[in-house]
Amino acid sequence: MIKTVVFAIAAVSVVLLLRKNAPEYAVFASVFGSVAIMLFVLPQALTLINEAQGYFDGLGTGREYFSALVRVSGIALLTQFASDTCRDSGESALASQTEFAGKVLMTLCALPIFRSILQMINNF
Repeated sequence: MIKTVVFAIAAVSVVLLLRKNAPEYAVFASVFGSVAIMLFVLPQALTLINEAQGYFDGLGTGREYFSALVRVSGIALLTQFASDTCRDSGESALASQTEFAGKVLMTLCALPIFRSILQMINNF
């Protein structure tokens, strides 16, 4: 975690310097720093996913729920990254539309879970 924090502080410093001297490159530096941090954390995220999958496999029928959970989490993270990048670029309208699209996609991915809950309520 310390490496990630140090890298983030270094990336922010570079972005701030570029905003002052060459603002057209600041967004690229910010995106590069964000992607680099995501790639650094990816192995830990995969470990987390594998561990959680073991828990859901123990439930028997939990595989489809786990798949939906992973997809929704991935969409949420990517949407946040994209909307933050848009906001950093001064495009708040595009950021809002990106967030809206992410919410629609997350809802679509969660429909099987909603359907299952409704069936359970109906059978009760």
